[in-house]
Amino acid sequence: MKKILVIGCGGAGMFSSIVATQLKPKKFKATILSDEKDIYCRCSTPYIITDKAKMKEAIQPDSMITGYGVNVVKEKALRVDTKKKKVFTDHGTVFDYDLLVLSTGAAPFIPPIEGAKNAIPVRSSDDVKEIIKKSKKAKTATIIGAGVIGIEMASALNEKGIKTSLMEFADRPLAGIASKEYSEKILKTLEKNKIEVYLSSKATRIGDDFVEFEKEDVTKRLKSDLVILASGVRANIEPIKDTPIKTNKFGILVDDKMRTNIKNVYACGDCAIPKSHITHEHVPSQLASSAIQQAKIVGYQIAGFPMKYGGSNNAFAFQFLGKEYAGAGISEENARKHFRIVVIGNAKTTDVYKDMNEKEDLDLKLVFAGPRLRLVGVEAFGKGTISHVETASFAITMKNNIFKLMKYNYIAHPSLTPWPFMNPLIMGCEDAMGKVTKKLHLTK
Repeated sequence: MKKILVIGCGGAGMFSSIVATQLKPKKFKATILSDEKDIYCRCSTPYIITDKAKMKEAIQPDSMITGYGVNVVKEKALRVDTKKKKVFTDHGTVFDYDLLVLSTGAAPFIPPIEGAKNAIPVRSSDDVKEIIKKSKKAKTATIIGAGVIGIEMASALNEKGIKTSLMEFADRPLAGIASKEYSEKILKTLEKNKIEVYLSSKATRIGDDFVEFEKEDVTKRLKSDLVILASGVRANIEPIKDTPIKTNKFGILVDDKMRTNIKNVYACGDCAIPKSHITHEHVPSQLASSAIQQAKIVGYQIAGFPMKYGGSNNAFAFQFLGKEYAGAGISEENARKHFRIVVIGNAKTTDVYKDMNEKEDLDLKLVFAGPRLRLVGVEAFGKGTISHVETASFAITMKNNIFKLMKYNYIAHPSLTPWPFMNPLIMGCEDAMGKVTKKLHLTK
């Protein structure tokens, strides 16, 4: 039997090994090397903190993997030798392999801040337990980083009655992900809920009960009983640093079969950098849904099935302070860097019929680009965003243009969807078409 060796026991490592061995059980034997004490579902962290989810349910037992005949070894991979096809661990063990899967994941980025050890990152189950412990006594908290995790954590602590501040080095929350107008919607929601937001601010020192930061060359101090680092993650590529496996600043470069440049070596999950099917550039997609999809492609490829990864879409969503934000594809700003023709379609509607007593606003933005007006991006804010963004995400993957999207057959129901004539995807298409028609009329 051929030996599959997997480094990393997150979702990507689990499913790549399970799929391959289940498809060809008589051909492959898989072993996973894991240096994490448990398999923790990190997405649940804000809900565990607010008692909406249970920690024990978010931690998966090893039997979830071993039950499929995959061997799990609790040792840390230190070094890979791709010529000899060997992996060396911290226990002094040497593992041979025929096929290697790199699912080494990512680790929290710890900024060069004095006293950073006084802050807690958001990654492992132990991190979450420490946050819960400190939050029971904390009256004030500061989150460093206003990305998705930072905003979710600020929302969770705010819900617990803790006076919460959110600090961001960039000039807006969710910078690089949300467009400027949607960043503004997020900012207004945070401030409306009395979360103090410090933008263009650089944390310089963290003490036992304070955070010092610089803003416009002025040093300020915030009282903080609890400080959380949500400043992003970096791919774990230490075990392959002395190999010829190609990487960039984000992680390990892979093709549409999740193969690296070295034969029989694959990568998937947070450490893998596939190509965007929109810009054709290698871009990170450090999302649980992407990791699982990539892992299954690895499993199919190893087992000899001609499945390919459709490309990174970065479709995601999150909830905070009673609102939702969801997006997929690329932003308007990014689209204008890659395409000469960019047309925006906006929609303002409600999550259910407008005559319902309980309804919430729903704003959606579509980004069309290129001479065919292909859909390349979507973002939505408010309530009821997920289904519309998920549909648009599929349209982006299928390379649908505005004309195909306008044929979309949707569902209408008073308590479940917007009014039949206020579907946000169709409204967004019509708004964009109106702009195109107006421009064509003016140029005649």
